[in-house]
Amino acid sequence: AGQRDATSAIFVVGADDGVARQLVECSNIQRCAPFWSPDGATLFFTDGGTLFAVPAGGGVAPAVGAAAEPQLSPDGRQIAYLGPSPGDLYVMNADGSGARLLARCSELDPLGPTCSRPRWSPDGARIAVQTERVSKGVFFSVVVVAASDGAQLEKGGGRDASWTRRGGLVRRIEEQFGRVDAFFSGLYPTYDAYQKLCLARPCRPFPAGHGNVLE
Repeated sequence: AGQRDATSAIFVVGADDGVARQLVECSNIQRCAPFWSPDGATLFFTDGGTLFAVPAGGGVAPAVGAAAEPQLSPDGRQIAYLGPSPGDLYVMNADGSGARLLARCSELDPLGPTCSRPRWSPDGARIAVQTERVSKGVFFSVVVVAASDGAQLEKGGGRDASWTRRGGLVRRIEEQFGRVDAFFSGLYPTYDAYQKLCLARPCRPFPAGHGNVLE
């Protein structure tokens, strides 16, 4: 870990002078997915399946650890990430220490063989994870777990979940052929909420007898 065949680079641009300077080299810029720590002191990026951290001023970029789709907690102290397929959910300290399994993908959704897109809630107490299963089509669900012990808190249909600043969860609902119907706040949209959204745009019929758009 830590060895990189660099063919690209990450640059930062000064907010005052607009001058760009190279911060660190990266083997594949499309997969490096850089993100800042909350205090702006450290830039994290992935390269070859390994997470690295480089000071904002440049310098050595030590390896933090192997991690897929790493996400830094709002306070910058922990990193949620996915392990090898099927993408079990792990958490470690921002320096790479204390790595622990938080939840197994097979337990989040027994019918969903893969997990992706871990996302921290603004208060750092919850993590949303997307599950995907293939059964006469591709079906997605969003599962919310407690960041402390991985206990499953909520689950509902949808994909591409993100959190609002106030801690609400928004996820995308699609119809069978992939057209985006609407974005819903929360995991369980009611019939009334669905109808209100459909007043402004064409939507497929709400499934009769179902409490969710997708179950």
